[in-house]
Amino acid sequence: MERHKKVKWSKAVFFVLVWTVIVIYVLPILWIVTTSFKTDAEAYALPIKWIGFEWTTVNYQNVFQKGSMIHNFWNSVFVAVLSSLLSLLIGVPAAYALSRYRMKRGEMISNWILSTRMAPPILCAVPYYILSKSVGVYDTKGLLVLMHVLLILSWVVWMMRSFFDDLPIEIDESCLIDGCSRFTCLTRVILPLSASGLGLRLSTVSSSRGMSISLRWS
Repeated sequence: MERHKKVKWSKAVFFVLVWTVIVIYVLPILWIVTTSFKTDAEAYALPIKWIGFEWTTVNYQNVFQKGSMIHNFWNSVFVAVLSSLLSLLIGVPAAYALSRYRMKRGEMISNWILSTRMAPPILCAVPYYILSKSVGVYDTKGLLVLMHVLLILSWVVWMMRSFFDDLPIEIDESCLIDGCSRFTCLTRVILPLSASGLGLRLSTVSSSRGMSISLRWS
């Protein structure tokens, strides 16, 4: 009986904690959504009005009709998709080479690539600015895409190399015995086996400013 009461109390505490976490995370989102439908006066009113306020869509009308929201949105999509695809196009072959070819200084190259992640990206802001102004590409989409690719390329190479290392090298050897080239082996065998890894690298939001589309968005 006493054990039954302890289990009951533990479930009650767990239930309360779960709902507390839900409220903490959901409440700010609910506040943002309700504020977007308020007038300026009601948005800044104290105490906050959760219900009983005058609903209006004028804020959304101003954003989509008078502002440049749509234009900025498609710019973000363009930069996000292109920078992610380019980073994969360059980083995946490099990662495959570091994983499969036993180069004399391959491990040193891998460690050097990883070491580029130790410096904060903001350190590159001034050099990028000076260089882009000197070559006349400042404030262009191409420069923005290039900056994103350079910032995330080392992360792509390192993470995809670790994924390729987990695949048995006998798969590559079988492809080569059957007459496939290294490129064919990579594109037709290894990459299909690595589809989950590619999707993960493309979609994951990383604290190290990885190659996620959501990071490109920000």
